[in-house]
Amino acid sequence: MTSQRHDRHTHQQGHDRRPEGILIKKTPPELHLDRTEKHHRKQSREGITKPGIRRIASSSINTAMSRRDSDNCQQLHSPPSSPPPSRSSSSSRNGSDRKHRSRPSLSISRLQRSEWVNLEGLITCAVAKLGKTECTAISELGRGSHNSLYELQFSDSTSCAASISNSPPSYFSVAAKESEIATMQYLSSSSLYNIPVPRVYAWDLSFDNPVGAPYILREVVHGKNMSEDGRFYRLSPPDKLKVIKELAFVQAELSKPAEFDKIGCIYRKDAEDEEEDESFYVGKLISLPSGSAEEDARREDYLGPFDSLPELWEARIERETLSAISNWSTLPSDSAIPSMLPPSKANPQEFGELLQLLSGLTNLFTPPKELSSLCIHHSDLAIRNVLFDEKSLKITGVIDWEFASVMPLVATGRFPNDLGWEGNEFARTMGKLGNVPEGEVWNHHYYDWTSLNGVAPPSRTELLSPPDSPATTDPPKREDYLTTLNATANSNANGWVQQIPSTEFENEAGTPSPPSPPLPPPPTCETSQQEINNRASNLVKLFYYRKYYASRLAAHNFGLTRLFIDSVAYIKFNEIVMGGSEKWFSAAEWIKEVFWRLQKEEQHIKESLMGGRGVVRVPEVLQRSPDRADVDLGGPERMM
Repeated sequence: MTSQRHDRHTHQQGHDRRPEGILIKKTPPELHLDRTEKHHRKQSREGITKPGIRRIASSSINTAMSRRDSDNCQQLHSPPSSPPPSRSSSSSRNGSDRKHRSRPSLSISRLQRSEWVNLEGLITCAVAKLGKTECTAISELGRGSHNSLYELQFSDSTSCAASISNSPPSYFSVAAKESEIATMQYLSSSSLYNIPVPRVYAWDLSFDNPVGAPYILREVVHGKNMSEDGRFYRLSPPDKLKVIKELAFVQAELSKPAEFDKIGCIYRKDAEDEEEDESFYVGKLISLPSGSAEEDARREDYLGPFDSLPELWEARIERETLSAISNWSTLPSDSAIPSMLPPSKANPQEFGELLQLLSGLTNLFTPPKELSSLCIHHSDLAIRNVLFDEKSLKITGVIDWEFASVMPLVATGRFPNDLGWEGNEFARTMGKLGNVPEGEVWNHHYYDWTSLNGVAPPSRTELLSPPDSPATTDPPKREDYLTTLNATANSNANGWVQQIPSTEFENEAGTPSPPSPPLPPPPTCETSQQEINNRASNLVKLFYYRKYYASRLAAHNFGLTRLFIDSVAYIKFNEIVMGGSEKWFSAAEWIKEVFWRLQKEEQHIKESLMGGRGVVRVPEVLQRSPDRADVDLGGPERMM
C-alpha cells in the first residue's frame, strides 16, 4: 500500500550544527531575483504590523513570484542549479554514486497514481515552473490515503519532491494545503525556530492543470524514517533515547511563544502593492470537506480564528447544537440518532444534558496563565513524520504540516503516539479502566503502565470487544511493533497516511490503511501469561521513554517542566468537546463526574480556575464518587 523509500536531498549542502545536534540545511542562494524581489530585499523591515499578523523580511524567504500566476497557482523558487557533470563524471547522492543520464528513463506506466492524475503533466509542469531543461527520471517515494509523493530528477543533477493530492474535488480542501504551504514557509523563514523544514518551490492547488490534481513541488529531504518496519522499536535503549531527545527538541522549539495572537491556522497574505512584503497571519482552523455542501457551509462560521480555548469550545458547542437542530428534528424516535452507541447512551435527552454540562465547564477549564501562551502545534508530531540521519540519529527534516495550527501551550502537552499508542486499549482489555471503558480510552493521553500488577489473560466472561478500526476493512493480520520484530509499518516514509472513510474514494482500489502503527490483537483467554507479561513490560518501558521525553522539554525550557503534568485534564476536555456529539455520548460519565466534583468546590476555587490562576487535575481513571447519588424516580414509567 505504501512505498518504503526514503526522502533524499536533491543537492549536497553544508549543515549548521544547532542545539541538541539538530541538522539545519543552509539555505541555497537564490539565483534569479527580479527587480521587485531586489527592491523588497532593500526596503523590507521585519516586525509586527497588526494583531495576528507577522510581517517577514524579504531576505527571509524568496518572494520572487510571478504576479501573473493565479491565486492558487504559485511559484517561489527552483532547486539550486548546478553545472551538469561530464559524461565521465558522477554525482554522489545518499552515499552512493549515480551516473548522470543524458536521456530520460521514465517508467511512468509502472507508478501508482489516482486514475485522474497525469504524471506526464506533472513532469511538464515541474520542468516549466522550476526552469529545468529535462526530467530524466521519476520514482515513487510513498503513497497514502490523502497524497502520493514522487521524486523527479532533472538533467542538471538536481531533483524535487512532488506531492499530489489523492482526494477527488469534493473532498479536497484548498485551505488545508494553503495553510500547510504557509506554515512551512513561515518556519523556514523565521529566525525564531531551528527546525529543518523542506523548502517549497512551487504549487498549483487547482484540478484544472496538466496534472489533473493539486500538487506541491518541494525540496527532497535526505533521511530515514525510523518508524519504517518498526525500526525505532528495534533500536537499543541508548539509541531510542537519542531519537526521543531529537524529537523533544522539535516540540521544545515549537513551544516558544508565537508571534501571533489568535488561535487558528497559519496562512500567507499577499502584499497589496509592490511596496509591501508578504505577511503571515492566523486564520480559520482546517476542517476537511464532509461531502455535504450544507454541512460544510454550517462549519465555516465556527472555524475561527479565536481569542481563547473557551471561545473555541463554545463555538464547537454551538455548531453541534445547530447540527442537531438540522439533522435530528425529524427523527422517528429517540433511539434513531445515528451512533455507534446504544440508544440508552445516545439520545436527545442525553445530548441536551451534556450540552449544558459542557457549557458550564468551559470557563472552569480556562488554562492556567503559565500554559496559556500561544505556540505552533504540529498536529501529528510523531517519529513517522520526522526523518533522521541513519548513522548519527540527528533529525534532517520534519514533514506533514498539513493540519498545524497556533494553539495555547496547554493543548500541545501530548506525547508522540509512537510512545504510547497501545497502552490505552491494552489497559481496557486488562480491566484497568474500571466500568467506563468507552470514555476512558483517549486518543491524546496514554495510560501509564508502571508494573505488571494485575496482568493476566482475561477469562471468557471478561473479554471486551475492541473498538472498530478507522478502516472499514481490517488487514488479514494486525502485527504488533512491540512483540513482532519484523512488523511492517502502515505509514510511508513521508508520513502521508491519513484516516478517512473509504466511501470518499469510491473509484480508488483498496481501503484506507489501518491505524499506524496498527493496534495488535487484544489478548484472549488463550493468550499465554508470558506473552501478556512481555506486552505489559514493553508498555512499562514506554512509560519511562515518555517521561524522558518530557524531561528533555524541561531541560530546554524551564517553563515546560510541568507541561505534561498539568495539561492532562485540559487535553482530555478538549478531545471531548472537539470530538462532537459522538464523543460526548461516549464520555458522558467522565463529563458528569468532573462536573459533580467541581460543583462541590468553594466559590473562590472556581473563580481562581476561571481566572487562569489554578490547575484542574484528574486521576488516571475517574471513578464515580461514592457520595454522588442520582435518584431516578422514573422506573414505573419506563416499565409501562
